[in-house]
Amino acid sequence: MTFSGAQANSLDPQLVRYLLAHQGKARFLVATATTSYASLFILQTNQPAMALGGYQGWDRILTPSQLARLVANGTVRFFYLQAGNAGFAGQGFGGQVGQGAPGGASGVANQLAATNNDLITWVQSTCKAVPASTWQTSTASGNSSSSGSSPGGAGAGFFGRGGLQLYDCAGAT
Repeated sequence: MTFSGAQANSLDPQLVRYLLAHQGKARFLVATATTSYASLFILQTNQPAMALGGYQGWDRILTPSQLARLVANGTVRFFYLQAGNAGFAGQGFGGQVGQGAPGGASGVANQLAATNNDLITWVQSTCKAVPASTWQTSTASGNSSSSGSSPGGAGAGFFGRGGLQLYDCAGAT
């Protein structure tokens, strides 16, 4: 079971092609906030993907300085994360902003979810957002064909309402 939305078994093929074509010697194809999204990349590409926050995004596995070292030594280059500055905060179980953990523990869930916001902030402030036109499939009208809660698109879903963005940390210090 994942929190990656209704189309949990698919990723935007253009995103996958872009990552595979540009991975270079990086050990991880991509880093995501949780195993829910990392597992999709692993299953579709047979390449390792990093989950910055562990299973549900609440584990503290890295500090920003440790993440910076992983980027500097080429272990990971790409990050598929929440766009803007929303980070992990406010995302409870089920993919709704503000919806907390079962049993009404939304305050605890939100606190736990905010555990790794500094990692998201580091990526967003240090790395370059990759233009969606280079990694996202579009329809003839120019709208993403993988919007909504799909893990390949820039819609809602587990990461909230701001959508997902691909970040490239090549050359980041």
